[in-house]
Amino acid sequence: MNKVFYVTFLLLLAGITFAQPKDILVNWECNMEIEILSGRFTPGDTVAARGSFNGWGRHDLVPSTLDPNFLCKRSARYSF
Repeated sequence: MNKVFYVTFLLLLAGITFAQPKDILVNWECNMEIEILSGRFTPGDTVAARGSFNGWGRHDLVPSTLDPNFLCKRSARYSF
């Protein structure tokens, strides 16, 4: 019984250790409808998601094709 447990544990550990990283698709979305209606945001202004955590950098959001009140950006992120 212990041998089966140890073999299973080692196979699991080897699978985690040698697993290949995958691309993760991240969607940045911002609903600006309230800000547009209140006059604090006019279409043409810019909205950006930015930060230095794990090398994310800056992502400028653009109006969605389905709803112009939504600003969005899709980016692929390489996970490790």
